[in-house]
Amino acid sequence: MNKNLIKKFYPDFKDVGYFFKEYLRHYITKESILLDIGCGRQSFGEEYYKRAKRKIGIDPDQNALQDNNLMDEKFCCNIQNITSTIGQFDIIIAQWILEHLQCPNEDIQIISNLCKKNGYFIFMTTNIYSPIILLSKIIPTFFKKYLRKVLLKINEEDTYPTVYKINSISKIDYFLSKNGFQKVEIKKVGVLAYFEWNKIVLLCKIFFDRTIGKFIPNKTHIVGVYKKIN
Repeated sequence: MNKNLIKKFYPDFKDVGYFFKEYLRHYITKESILLDIGCGRQSFGEEYYKRAKRKIGIDPDQNALQDNNLMDEKFCCNIQNITSTIGQFDIIIAQWILEHLQCPNEDIQIISNLCKKNGYFIFMTTNIYSPIILLSKIIPTFFKKYLRKVLLKINEEDTYPTVYKINSISKIDYFLSKNGFQKVEIKKVGVLAYFEWNKIVLLCKIFFDRTIGKFIPNKTHIVGVYKKIN
């Protein structure tokens, strides 16, 4: 029943994962050397990762890193203490990472240094101006873990604290442009996965989108690709 409602009211809906995969499909080639920041247990869109000549993943969670069988090389570290010998990359990918950055300017500067000239930074993250994300900002981490487990089937240990210091299109563009990147494309995208688990919740979402949602920002995710120009 819920799938029928979605098909009826959102016939052309495409989620953030659709656009993210399109970027991976377009930019990753058989010559690409790529870095996945915060690669965790698995990487969404792995069918496109497999095209790459070499795949390196970093993550501060050793347990999650051990479960990732996609990467050719793995380093247990965060952006701030990444080894200087790791080299430079044609493609740098950040899936659900920007919302965790404590020092966005310094972290984006490091990402810029890791990216080759004419390389690409591909990301998806949350939009702080979405009502859902504004609510998430004040919800304790332990409760978010529970909600993500129940609604999205995500293990509690894979939910990490968020700070949302770079989670708007304007801030993302500011920090990336400041550190040598040029926008190729960036967009806000809606979400249905948080609502489709329950018919009543989904109907409330449909009502909201056709009333109040027409007048306030309600796109939950941001996805984009930037090119390193200097």
